[in-house]
Order: sequence, then C-alpha cells, then structure tokens
Amino acid sequence: MKYIRYLIGVVACCSMVIILSIGFTTGYYSKRISRLVLRYQYECPMHLYDLWDITMLDAKNKDRFPEDLMFFTNVMPITQFEGRWRAHPLLCPCAAAVYDHERPDINSIGYAYIDWSDKGFAHITNVPGNYPLIYDSTLSNHSGRGVFVVKVNGNIIWDPGAQWINDFIKTHPEYQLSQLDTPTNSAMVPMNNKH
Repeated sequence: MKYIRYLIGVVACCSMVIILSIGFTTGYYSKRISRLVLRYQYECPMHLYDLWDITMLDAKNKDRFPEDLMFFTNVMPITQFEGRWRAHPLLCPCAAAVYDHERPDINSIGYAYIDWSDKGFAHITNVPGNYPLIYDSTLSNHSGRGVFVVKVNGNIIWDPGAQWINDFIKTHPEYQLSQLDTPTNSAMVPMNNKH
C-alpha cells in the first residue's frame, strides 16, 4: 500500500513537471512566432518612431542633430540577441544585412539618416516638419515594395517604390542625398496592407 502511494506521488510529480514544461515551452515558442509575424507588420515603423523620439530628444538637448545614428548605441547598447534578431530599435527588422556585434557598422543597421544640422540648418526648429529624417536605406528591406520614412515632425509614412523619398532627393539637390534604387517593374511586388 505504501509503495502504491509512493508510485502515485512520483507519477503525479513527474506529470506536473511535464505539464509545466510543455506549458512554458508552448508559451515561449508561441511568443517567438507571434513576435516574428508582428515584426514585419509593425516593428519597422515602431523602430523608426523610437529612433525619431531619441534623435529629437538628443537634438533638442544639444541644439543640433546627431552626426549619425550610432550615437543611439551609447543611449541603448545593442545586445548580441538584439543584433542577431534585429530586435533593437536601431536595426531595421527587415534588413538582410548582418549586424556584427564586435565591429558595429552604420551600413548594417538598415536605415538612412539625414543630419540636417550638417545641411545648413542653424537650429533644429528651422528644418521643415515634412522633411525626411530617417528611412529604410534600401528597397530590399521590404522586398522591393517600398520604404518606411519618418519625417522631422514624427510622421511615419509608407512610401511605395521609394517614390516620395526619391522625389524629395531630386527636388533638393542642394542637400546632396543619394537616391534609393528603384525597382524594375518585374521586381515590383504589390503592397497588400499587410506590412
């Protein structure tokens, strides 16, 4: 009789451990999967908004825009996990570039940034609000469909085919900004509001 109670206790404890393990594992993987799904719909604009927020805070404190976005790593260092999964706000979650944690590189973040203080604007409030501040550095970040752009005023737009940003660059040659490559018609993938 004691032996049966002992066996029942052992089986109950093992069952409890197995049930808890399955519960934690399922929760962990469902969280990872939902995070991966959400990153392509929402994470890029959220990263841009976070970058805009910190950039403008820094610009207001120093009365000039930062020289580049790498200042952000002083505010919020990039962990190896964030670099691998591109989960840090400084890293475009859709960019194919590999982020090297040992040797951080401005070209691997996936975003282009315009230092308006370097473009002749004496004060940050002199920059028109509808000017671009940070945007995807390449159309390949979003399968050639377009780029996200955050403007100086904080508005984030989806720019199909990078038409708006390239028109801005053409209209303002005095700022010496580089055009983004435009997709060919065969490489153009339709945007179906699922980004």
